[in-house]
Amino acid sequence: SDVCSSDLVYRKYPAFYAEIRRGDIIIQMDGTKIRTNDDLVEFGSKLQKGDVVKVLLLRDGVEKTVDMEI
Repeated sequence: SDVCSSDLVYRKYPAFYAEIRRGDIIIQMDGTKIRTNDDLVEFGSKLQKGDVVKVLLLRDGVEKTVDMEI
């Protein structure tokens, strides 16, 4: 099955500050299911600087929710 994995997390980018780590699997953003990297890009294209989204992710088999400011 398709998953959206955070393979790259760069310093000074929103994912870094939201404590999203390499290998985390992104499940949802603001309640929208994210199954592929294309889903992530499509969702991200609707965001503007300053928006805050809730990211549900899977890390080491445990679900975790973090706030990410764009």
